[in-house]
Amino acid sequence: MDDWQLNVEGHVSVRIDKTIVIEPIRQMTEDSLKRFIRYQTLIQKVIINTKETMAPIELFGPYQLKRSFGILVLKRI
Repeated sequence: MDDWQLNVEGHVSVRIDKTIVIEPIRQMTEDSLKRFIRYQTLIQKVIINTKETMAPIELFGPYQLKRSFGILVLKRI
C-alpha cells in the first residue's frame, strides 16, 4: 500500500466537527496539490506538529481534501 505525504507549513485550526483548516505560509504549486488530490482521494491520518506541544497531534479520518481561495480544508467524512 502506497503512503503519500503532503507537508504543509502554515496556520492550523481544528473545528468542533473535526474539520481541519490550514492557511499555508508559502504558496503551494497547483501541480503538486492537484497530483496529491488525484492520487489520494481519502486521507486516513493527519499529523500536526506545533511549537507549543512536544508530541505531534494525530487526527484519524477519513478526511477529504479541498482547496478554497488558497486555504486547505480537510472535511471529515
